[in-house]
Amino acid sequence: MQTWVTIYTPTYNRAYILHQLYESLLSQTDQNFIWLIVDDGSTDNTQELVKQWLQEQKINIEYQYKTNGGKHTAIECAHQICHTPFIVCVDSDDALTDDAVELINKKVPDIAGRKDIAGIVGRRCDFTKKAFSEQWPSIQQDIYFYDLYDVYGYHTDTVLIFKTDIVKQYHFPMFSDERFVSEKVLYKQFLYQYQMLAIVELIYQCEYLQDGYTNDKTLFERNPKGNLAALRQNAYLSIHDDKKSFLDKIREVAACYFWQKRYHISDSDDVYKTKYPFAIIYHIIGKCLSYLFCLKHQIITYTRR
Repeated sequence: MQTWVTIYTPTYNRAYILHQLYESLLSQTDQNFIWLIVDDGSTDNTQELVKQWLQEQKINIEYQYKTNGGKHTAIECAHQICHTPFIVCVDSDDALTDDAVELINKKVPDIAGRKDIAGIVGRRCDFTKKAFSEQWPSIQQDIYFYDLYDVYGYHTDTVLIFKTDIVKQYHFPMFSDERFVSEKVLYKQFLYQYQMLAIVELIYQCEYLQDGYTNDKTLFERNPKGNLAALRQNAYLSIHDDKKSFLDKIREVAACYFWQKRYHISDSDDVYKTKYPFAIIYHIIGKCLSYLFCLKHQIITYTRR
């Protein structure tokens, strides 16, 4: 029997909660999947815990240990070593509903051969199976990912089940001295080119923990080059978005240049400068406006002393 999907989990020092996901995978009504654990250099007892599960042989587990580099490097690792047609990320503090794999295995064969579709997208819910948002297509349908936000007004996280051969083609920018690049930077490289099958079933359960990325208020400041990559990508895509006003586009470009100036990032570390170039008019006006942003920031900083 063909195994369609790899469920992968990037983890770092999450042994205290990883068992919750393990239990949800043991409860799956369809056990035909691979659980790939990418250990991003954990220093707790994650390795011993996984070794115990491997010995139990209750589900198909693959374990990959790597030097700590941040979640985006663990994602990159998972994409490259995955050998099933589909791949989905489930974080170490989250879980799947009991019928999640069964539903995935029923749906993916219908889209496997379609060249216009990159995978499946669904909503997230809490552990009582209450959806975080009801702003969603009422029936299963093909849709461009960002229409979920622009057309349906959905504004929270999703679960994304991708075709492995597609995600293998795209990569995160890497910085040896930083540990975070937003996952959006990877997905925005291809999600405008493909549709996704939007499903109505709730298969992904989560809550947001205090030690998660969501609650880290200094994440971008500690990883300024990675955030600059995201800002430049956003600005470029905004420039080419007919629904955006000229003023909004200028603001996006200015925000990019302001960030670069504030954190003294050199042009050589602006890794997307060539891939996402700004048209001359946006370059000139945006750069000028960024100086005003810098001045405003300096004034606010001075008055707070």
